[in-house]
Amino acid sequence: YLGVVPLVVTIYPGLLMGMYAFSKRHEAVAKAEREEARAEAADAASDLDPLLAEDAELEAAVADLEAHVATQQAKLEGIQQSLAASRVEAEAADQRVLDMQLEIGAIRGALIARAVYAYTTSDDQRVDAQFNTDDVTVAAHKRALLNTLASNEADPIDQLRAAEDKLGDLADEADAAVQRVEEEEAAEAAQLGELEAALANERRHKQALGERTPLYLAARHSYRGDDRARIVPEAVAAL
Repeated sequence: YLGVVPLVVTIYPGLLMGMYAFSKRHEAVAKAEREEARAEAADAASDLDPLLAEDAELEAAVADLEAHVATQQAKLEGIQQSLAASRVEAEAADQRVLDMQLEIGAIRGALIARAVYAYTTSDDQRVDAQFNTDDVTVAAHKRALLNTLASNEADPIDQLRAAEDKLGDLADEADAAVQRVEEEEAAEAAQLGELEAALANERRHKQALGERTPLYLAARHSYRGDDRARIVPEAVAAL
């Protein structure tokens, strides 16, 4: 029994993660199915002729269109939230590129200053400058410092190469962030179109439902077939 405990302890977290992932996928599939069903109901409601529909049919159509409008509004809000976050990330990515460019400029400036100093100052002058002291302890400290600087001569060049490589990666990240913003802006525009169309259908059916009067209903229930399709609009027009 005790030998099984380590195995259970090892496997149990993995099982929990698997169950959680399965649950999330199941929720996503169920949500997609609900949205698809609402979209199909909204399409059917949009195709319904408000003038020829029964009261119950028109009321059901209005309810379906209201649900569809709510879904489209929620989708738009989700896209807009994601777009806002992507814009913030794009700005941060641009700032990281700018910071790295400044860092590269500083490294290059240090290299140029070192090169100018090396060109205009002889080795003897540099050594004299380091050891021009009567204090033996200070002289030893300066000698150790000079040796350290000499051993680190290649460091700024390595730093420059590493910084330039990092700049390339940051630039790629910034480009990807901009692309995400552009894609989500296009998605926002498309979703706005979907919402406007859904609102138009909802208004049309609600208006038709609200305009039903005793005269309209009398004309509507007095005819069937082709005569009903022709007479009902004329009755409405006469109101």
